[in-house]
Amino acid sequence: MTTGKPFAVVPHDLGTIDGVGNEKANRPASHAGEFKNPGMIWESSGASDVWVRGDFGSAKAIDFLGLIATNATAATTMRLRLGDDATEVNGSADYDSGAQLIRNPAVTREDGIYHGHFELPALTVKQWWRLDIGSHTGDFGNMAIVLGQKRQFVDFYNGGPDGFEFGDEDMGDIELGRYGVVSETEGLMLRTLKMNFGWMSNSDRIAKFAPLSRTLGLRNVALWCFNPEATSERQNKTYFGWLTELPRFKPSTWKQDRFTVPFEIRSMI
Repeated sequence: MTTGKPFAVVPHDLGTIDGVGNEKANRPASHAGEFKNPGMIWESSGASDVWVRGDFGSAKAIDFLGLIATNATAATTMRLRLGDDATEVNGSADYDSGAQLIRNPAVTREDGIYHGHFELPALTVKQWWRLDIGSHTGDFGNMAIVLGQKRQFVDFYNGGPDGFEFGDEDMGDIELGRYGVVSETEGLMLRTLKMNFGWMSNSDRIAKFAPLSRTLGLRNVALWCFNPEATSERQNKTYFGWLTELPRFKPSTWKQDRFTVPFEIRSMI
């Protein structure tokens, strides 16, 4: 099921990793919960028995599963089970997504990195979870497992030149010394997205965007999806990162009860 409207997901802490089928010693499945550290990944040794099971510690609301920066092949699948205990998610769980293609719809990217996107048909509140990876070839790699609740943050947003600004930010640096010696500092290339919500209603501000902004601050990570429909554009319009500054809500000059809200995302993917 797709929402059709953009949403954000603040990932739940994955809790206690209670069981793992396949992981490398230096790239354990627990790394998939290190949301702020893109260099920490879960990687398997081969493609058999690739699964991970976790205990949130208390029941959590979930209607979204995202796999961030995987090396999924066209055939690789993900299967999510949610339940009340470990035995349940190992078998006939209260919720079972069945096998879902990670690369859905089928796309090919130059960097070979793909993000899994699956929206549950209804909000499910459970304490235990299990993720299985199937039909893969070779070692499976994944940066983050996002389990959480979709938060639609606005009903409408601007198009045109005043609505969007896409870019990249080089976290490294290079300097040329006075004698022609180059000093280079390596760093990641991060995508950036500047947006301007120029027609935000007061109700959206109070109930949706302001609470999301307060939850995230400048230090917490969210998944942002600006095109949830199952098209080839969904990969490019998915972001995972931080707000660069807290949004300010400015009353619109055109209509009472509307606000202009510029903000920027710095994304690891």
